[in-house]
Amino acid sequence: MSNELKITAMATYRTIQELKKHNGWAKLNVNVLWDKSGKYIFEGEEDIIRKYNDNHPEENRRRLILEVPPEPFWGNPFKADIIILSKNPGYVEHINKWLPTILSPESIREICEEKEKSLRLESDCLMSSIGVKLLSDMYWVNSLKELLSTYQKELNTEDEQGFYKHFALVNTSLIFAPSFKQRPPIEPASLLR
Repeated sequence: MSNELKITAMATYRTIQELKKHNGWAKLNVNVLWDKSGKYIFEGEEDIIRKYNDNHPEENRRRLILEVPPEPFWGNPFKADIIILSKNPGYVEHINKWLPTILSPESIREICEEKEKSLRLESDCLMSSIGVKLLSDMYWVNSLKELLSTYQKELNTEDEQGFYKHFALVNTSLIFAPSFKQRPPIEPASLLR
């Protein structure tokens, strides 16, 4: 694979190495799947994000969800053959808030490690484990089910995991918000610094 970047938003970086060097998301420590303090904010954007949320009470569906790890990328867009562009990472409260309370510490650690790999652009797979699939409410599993059954042999993969290695997801809105028909009225300072 050439070092050409596949994502327009990242076109200012000429190589994957240069992009990784300036990837502000790579610094984020993902050690829990739900943190009531709302710690998952891109460095330097705390004030604008908190100001926005201060104007939207907790019950407001336009409030940005900061309690879960962000997902600007899922999988690795530089290794994937197929990149899915998505409007936002999605959020299902009964899954994102409740599921971490019943998962084993080992499963939580595994999911956190995979999320960190994705943030560092080092992941090898769109969905690496059943925990990751469940945390996404099986949305992408169900969405890609027909492709899996149709193209699994063409992609030369014998198992489902091998199939997901061909995909990556890039979210155009990096922060969870339960109810946006369009992007939030604030924009993150940049996808990567």
